[in-house]
Amino acid sequence: MSETVLSDSHAQLLHQEKKVLGRVRDLILKTGDSSSELDTLSQAIQGLDQLFLLVVVGEYNSGKSSFINALVASKLFAEGVTPTTDRINVLRYGTREQVQELADGLIERTYPLEFLKQINLVDTPGTNAIMQRHQALSEGFIPRADFVLFITSADHPFTESERQFLEKIKSWGKKIVFVLNKVDILESDADLGRTVQFIADNARHLLGLEPLIFPVSSKLAFSAKAKGDKGMLRLSGFPKVEDYILHTLDERERVRLKLLGPIGISEKVTKSLGERLQQEQQVLNQDLSTIDNVQEQLETSRKETSSDFERFVTKIHNLLLQMEARGTEFFDANMRLGRVFYLAREQQVRRDFEAQVVAEVPREIERQVHLMVDWLVDRNLRLWTGIMEYLRSRREIHRGRLIGEMGGQYEYNRERLFATMSSEVTAKVESFDRARESRELTQSVLNALLATGVVELGAIGIGAVVLTLFTSLAADVTGLTAAGLIAITGLFILPNRRRQAKRALQQKLAKLRSDLELLIKNAFEREIDHSIETIRTAIEPYVRLCHSEKERLEAFQRELSAVSSDLGALRQAMAQL
Repeated sequence: MSETVLSDSHAQLLHQEKKVLGRVRDLILKTGDSSSELDTLSQAIQGLDQLFLLVVVGEYNSGKSSFINALVASKLFAEGVTPTTDRINVLRYGTREQVQELADGLIERTYPLEFLKQINLVDTPGTNAIMQRHQALSEGFIPRADFVLFITSADHPFTESERQFLEKIKSWGKKIVFVLNKVDILESDADLGRTVQFIADNARHLLGLEPLIFPVSSKLAFSAKAKGDKGMLRLSGFPKVEDYILHTLDERERVRLKLLGPIGISEKVTKSLGERLQQEQQVLNQDLSTIDNVQEQLETSRKETSSDFERFVTKIHNLLLQMEARGTEFFDANMRLGRVFYLAREQQVRRDFEAQVVAEVPREIERQVHLMVDWLVDRNLRLWTGIMEYLRSRREIHRGRLIGEMGGQYEYNRERLFATMSSEVTAKVESFDRARESRELTQSVLNALLATGVVELGAIGIGAVVLTLFTSLAADVTGLTAAGLIAITGLFILPNRRRQAKRALQQKLAKLRSDLELLIKNAFEREIDHSIETIRTAIEPYVRLCHSEKERLEAFQRELSAVSSDLGALRQAMAQL
């Protein structure tokens, strides 16, 4: 605000505003965005220390240059029915008329006019011309304006292209005053009234503005000033707009508008950041949902696998119950007085017990274990394949969802991790060797059985291990039959030994059943846990990334909300100036 002496309240507001604008700039930098928003905000911050910038805009041939020429009473800018201004021209105070090109491509003109010590005037290229570069130049300069004079022509007032341009000006929070130029072409005051009303109605209905409109004839005003004809100048309507610029826009109002300009820019920027943040949050929510779904699939698989696994355990349980029933029948049939000489042949009794009672149980248990192994291997493969397909589908859905730079790093890391996870899971599925997996799982069960210490390490295969266990069982329970012969003199002794043999068989089978079922169950549950944990390990980097991104977005949202609140408080404070 060069050349302006600020009051204490204005100086305090300026200090507060610069701090808040710095926080807005930090937010942009946190997004990794180096787009025009950062340049626009930086220019706005610099503009706070510069003179009030009054920018004249409008479509080509609306009379922008002729309006400025009439205002300064000098032919500083070329006029014509075709586009004549192709650069941004900034008119500043100088002791003499001079033109130079600045480093940023602007044309700086100096002119010895007193009010230019307080206000810089800007002439912009006309919009809606065939040269699109002209439109881009004018639209790009709007954020730097402290105040906008919108020139519209009486021969085509408030066109659709003008409405679109005005929407862009309004989006930056700029104060707009309308100048209806070339009113000298209108045939009557009634025509003038209808034209002014047309502009006012459209500004209200289409833009939500309550417009201030100055009807003028810049051509007539310039001629009147050149001739010193006050009557003609009054007829041109120019004195009213001059009075507004030179007096209504006094120092207090200029300071207020100067302070408000960057607030409007910051509000537009924070709104844009909020929209992009919301977009990022939506993608993150989908990612978090993906993680939850995978975790849910894993837990569901664990429960279903454990539940389905019970049917195999039940079959083994039933095999042992059937064996117990056969053992009871064996003792009832053989442990009686008529079979005493048979009972004396201990080895024969043991062989018959193994053949009739143990029978095919070891092989059946081995078969059930192999069925369990094959079932679990297939289930693991289906689980890996299902997770792979699910992650692949989520990756395709989200690909390219984050637009712009804000989510760039997260999108890059996310895509990289998705690719890594996908390749790991795909490699797992493609390298899946059912035979090898079955062998490894079977060996795991065998190792668990060998770990009991009741079986020699030389036993090969689950069936051999189980057979060894049952052979030991047969030796124990049939040994009771031979022991019964020692006290054969008492007839009541044999029935008692039979009961002991049955009870011993029942107890030993119960323990064997419990131990065997527990060993097998533990071995398979370890394998289930291992398979699930392997998948969890594969997706863990993705989980960490999502949780880290969640924390970042939450922190960004808190800061964005705080900045938006402070901008609102500043706007409210400036409204009371």
